[in-house]
Amino acid sequence: MRNRQFSSRLLIVIGMTGAAGASLAGYVLWDASNAVRDSEIRVAAESRIPFTTQPAAGSNSAGFEWISAPPSYTDSALFAGRMYLAGPTGIVRLGLDGKPQAGYRVGLELPAAPPVSIVSGVSTEGTGLSLYVATAGEGLLILSENSLRSAALVGDSRPAEHSAPGVNLENYEANDRENHEGNDTGNYADSPPFVQVRAEEAPYRDLTVILPLSTGRVLLGSRTKGVLVYDGATMSVLHPSLAGLHVTALAGDESSLWVGTLGGGVLYWHGGRLDGFGEAEGLPDPQVLSVAVNGSAAYVGTPLGVATFRDGRFERVIAEGLFSTALLARERTLSVGTLDEGIFEIPVRATRSRERRLSRESSREPPFNRVDNLSELDGRRYALADGALYTSQAKGAEWTKAPATDAPALSNGNISALAADSSGKLWVGYFDRGLDILTPSGELLRHVEDEHVFCVNRIVHDPARGLTAVATANGLVMFDNGGQIQQVLERRDGLIASHVTDVAIGPDGMTIATPAGLTFIDSGGIRSLYAFHGLVNNHVYTIAAAGQTLLAGTLGGLSVLDAGVVKASYNTANSELKHNWITAVVPLGREWMIGTYGAGIVKLDAAGHVETFPEASGRFEVNPNAMLAGDARVYAGTLDRGLYVYERASGGWSIVTEGLPSRSVTALAATGDYLYVGTNNGLVRIREQELKLP
Repeated sequence: MRNRQFSSRLLIVIGMTGAAGASLAGYVLWDASNAVRDSEIRVAAESRIPFTTQPAAGSNSAGFEWISAPPSYTDSALFAGRMYLAGPTGIVRLGLDGKPQAGYRVGLELPAAPPVSIVSGVSTEGTGLSLYVATAGEGLLILSENSLRSAALVGDSRPAEHSAPGVNLENYEANDRENHEGNDTGNYADSPPFVQVRAEEAPYRDLTVILPLSTGRVLLGSRTKGVLVYDGATMSVLHPSLAGLHVTALAGDESSLWVGTLGGGVLYWHGGRLDGFGEAEGLPDPQVLSVAVNGSAAYVGTPLGVATFRDGRFERVIAEGLFSTALLARERTLSVGTLDEGIFEIPVRATRSRERRLSRESSREPPFNRVDNLSELDGRRYALADGALYTSQAKGAEWTKAPATDAPALSNGNISALAADSSGKLWVGYFDRGLDILTPSGELLRHVEDEHVFCVNRIVHDPARGLTAVATANGLVMFDNGGQIQQVLERRDGLIASHVTDVAIGPDGMTIATPAGLTFIDSGGIRSLYAFHGLVNNHVYTIAAAGQTLLAGTLGGLSVLDAGVVKASYNTANSELKHNWITAVVPLGREWMIGTYGAGIVKLDAAGHVETFPEASGRFEVNPNAMLAGDARVYAGTLDRGLYVYERASGGWSIVTEGLPSRSVTALAATGDYLYVGTNNGLVRIREQELKLP
């Protein structure tokens, strides 16, 4: 009975005609359309990423002085008639003669995060072009043509030949002669500022690559959040299917987009559809290093060769075995930049037998090995290789290196140790490049690098004996005041291990920390101490002495020694310590400031009580031996949070990031009025009284 009633009602509805039926159908369609639109609006709103827009340079960076290290560039872009080079230390603009003209340094004119991708494209403002820079940790940086015009660096007339839209090369060249003549090492004072687009959540600030679109929208590849899109007003994930990826490359446009990933192959987004290609679909390796598009052809570079695609379909693999870090696609040929073999020129229609006979593009040995970027403009090719810019007029022509800046003061930017000796010389140790000795005026006095002085962990000066002890991964190296090696101590000479992590020098001798325990050298000879003798853990990272008391920070907690005998040990099981891995220790009278690798900074008093700090104790890492105590302050370098500063008078902590080349502060030293701050991306100094605390 119920079914018959339902059928009757259904027939009545179907039989409705005239205006009433049309109105009902129209209402249903209108209601459905509204529902779809409301759903799209809701989804878009939910996917929006909160961000702020601000000048890239911070006010607290004033007072920091940059101590130059060798520049190394990994990406380039042509903008406003100039070539811009980007790398870990910043961005440099080249003049018409190819010499560095001006630029922006990480931590000073730029935020404390290295640029990883730079490209020019249509401005989000809707007119002209902008230069876009992706950073590893501080979001997107934008330099517009309007900023250049305000700085009188760009003319207002239409573009001259071979220039970007809106740029007058004649005006620019005249400005060069007027404002930059004789200044080939980089003038940073007159560089118009970048604007920083900074997402509130840190993962959305960790970018990898940029693709500006002709619509004014900008696609951003990120390390963990997939493909983002920014249009000048909003930022969001481009599509849920492209979220959560580690993006390594972007190419194409909104309707036909290629997305390279770290280990998930390449994705092809077209017409609202997503296709994935991995090893099973023909890709030689799931790690994508580079992508290039030319018309309907796409090329995907991997560590094991290049996959070719036509109209979105896999064709074959070429350049088999080449570690393909950079690609430049043309109609008939593909230039492949490699990790350590220079550049290969490959006919894209070659047979497989022809590919086997391929060699480098020129019969001459290339002047470089690692290639990071390839580009072409009006027949001239550009290669960023081995950290420098090279140019070539045509295929097979010789590559010419662009002019370099003046010789830098430092040999490397990855600093692992700092110390000042009694004569004011600064000793700079590197993670893998030995050490430099600088004069008090900042000039390089000597560079030392050999099988022992290579990976430097700690530098300690002994003014009483006029010696400097350098702890390295291959022994303890003793230098005299002139920087000459006097002695090298290894395991065969009595140390408990050749890998030395720290050293403390006292009036009666030395204590040497190693991953196998402690070694004491004094008038009585050499002896060692490890867990069998009561040390809380064999792997000692840091030591500090005050009188007869020595603290040893280890992988398993803290040990307190008196006259070389373990008196007490502290770890998470028997104390208020929140983490056993101890990386830095400095004495504060009868107390000790302790840095940990995972629980921030704490204080230990003479009774063994651990004090935590609301601002400085937490889930972060203090770098090994990156702690310095002065009369008024204590400084601590962290893995990714910058420099922590403790005011001894007030007991409060502040965090300094602006002005630093990196948020990873690896070493600290003080001499005269200056505080030296070493990072994994360079060295700066500042007068302590000029250090502005937030």
